[in-house]
Amino acid sequence: MKQEDCPVYYGDCENCISFIDNQCRHNNEDYQGFCYQCQKVLKTGVKYCSKECELRHKEDILKEQKEIEEQIKKDGAILEEAKKYLTKKQIEIFEADLKDLEYIWGCKFVDKPKGENQRNPYYEEWVDQRTVGDSGDCFTGEVYIKLSNGKYLEYCYDC
Repeated sequence: MKQEDCPVYYGDCENCISFIDNQCRHNNEDYQGFCYQCQKVLKTGVKYCSKECELRHKEDILKEQKEIEEQIKKDGAILEEAKKYLTKKQIEIFEADLKDLEYIWGCKFVDKPKGENQRNPYYEEWVDQRTVGDSGDCFTGEVYIKLSNGKYLEYCYDC
């Protein structure tokens, strides 16, 4: 097969790739995909087309990790502040509820909740939830917990 006959041809790259079977149809070599930075087609086992692209990608990853770590610290501080406005029993139940979630993020204090009241016997809780994915058994959303200072703790979750 000629390169111009290939249904998936990337003119800037040495070869083209068909995502249907992950095989280059010109020389029958298995290809992994694209360089993370410049999107060139690469052979199996090669992650970057050049050292420059590899360094740029690693810098991007480090920057993203730093941002995530800063958000985790911020969320942790907000959760600790919120606990000041819950009873000891409420904190115990709240921490157990958090363990059931894969992870939470975006913690903040708000004036009003959204979603439906969950009729939680330990604290007033609202949930604004949506399904994600194809199976319908994965959820994302926001939880709002009423605090004794009149504010609500809001956090985002996936489960």
